[in-house]
Amino acid sequence: MRPGRFHNWPQRLTATALAVVAAVSCAPGRTAPPAVAPGTPAPAVAPNKAVAPGIEEAAPVDASPASPLASADASAALASAVVPASAELPPEENGPFVETVDEFVERLSLDEKELSVRVAQDLGSLGSMSVGKPNGGALINGVHMPESEHWQLIIPQLAWGTEETIHYLTTAIGAVVEQFPDSHPMFIGHLSRQEGGPLRPHRSHQSGRDVDLGYYYVPERAEWYRPATKHTLDRARTWAFVKALITLTDVEYIFMSTRVQMLVKEYALSIGEDADWLNSIFEFRSRNPEPIIRHTWGHRTHMHVRFYNPKAQAMGIRSYDALARHRVISPQVRFQPYLAKPGDSYAQLAQLAGVQAKTVEDTNAGRPLLAGRVVVVPVRGDVVRVDRLDVPVRRLPPGPSTTHATVVASPLDN
Repeated sequence: MRPGRFHNWPQRLTATALAVVAAVSCAPGRTAPPAVAPGTPAPAVAPNKAVAPGIEEAAPVDASPASPLASADASAALASAVVPASAELPPEENGPFVETVDEFVERLSLDEKELSVRVAQDLGSLGSMSVGKPNGGALINGVHMPESEHWQLIIPQLAWGTEETIHYLTTAIGAVVEQFPDSHPMFIGHLSRQEGGPLRPHRSHQSGRDVDLGYYYVPERAEWYRPATKHTLDRARTWAFVKALITLTDVEYIFMSTRVQMLVKEYALSIGEDADWLNSIFEFRSRNPEPIIRHTWGHRTHMHVRFYNPKAQAMGIRSYDALARHRVISPQVRFQPYLAKPGDSYAQLAQLAGVQAKTVEDTNAGRPLLAGRVVVVPVRGDVVRVDRLDVPVRRLPPGPSTTHATVVASPLDN
């Protein structure tokens, strides 16, 4: 596998997906191939029915304001104005992914009726979706990290991500193996659960874009969760992996202990990497307010990587309302209609819904709770609505093709 083959296509056509998603919802998008064999069906996803016990189910109403959506025709027209309709993703040498720009635009431009039908009857056809936020989200149509001699899954049942996340991981690891064929397997810890959502002990890892990874160690010290020190860390391989993440994937953050950053950055400087570029990506000894590699406590034994998923996040934003309507996800707050029974009280309903009694009473304008009356109960859910996605251009080292521009997409005004 040659990681660079895939990378070139999305960089050239970023504007296309940005325009399309901005037109239908609010986000940029770039495609990424699934790291699964051709013909492998997407795994079924069980709906996350977070209806409060004792409250009769009815069609939920999302309490958060919907993002403005342009028509599907407008999005397709906007896309065709940016890139020729014949543009196509060059397949990788191992070529499982053959989606064209037109096919991606078609999925992203589905009208509300067709999108609702797909969610209800053919959810897998919408591809991987990263819905909500890393600490309040869901994973739809997740892809399992495959087995390989080049990595070791510490807990396989918690190794689910989006197509893009899985592709980015295999790409970065593949770059290390290509440079250092005798590398020990990369240790891969938690990604997400198959359907996403809360994963203890983490606050994040909920939407298929986060992964805990070991460092590359000297051979005799290679084991999961070993602290990285000057005696245990393989600096060459670890830097090769970090550089691949930054230059070949849409990485958002790499959380790494300052002590480990020091070892890796000093090595990169010693082999001639550009100092200004290193200062732009490392927090260690840098004044850049927005480094990619940042210190957080507890990351001397492993690194935590979070990716942007322009494609999966775009589909998640576009599909949020349909997913909530069919109870595939539970919105952060939704209004649940409820038929009151004799003896019911606002305090009882509030306890079942996980909110305060005054909140339920205020929602119903303080009207008496009488048997036979339909009231509305605000129910807490798990998945936060996201209406904006900013995806910066990859922060590449100096060279003729390097750009420091940032592309931002946000909801269009009607």
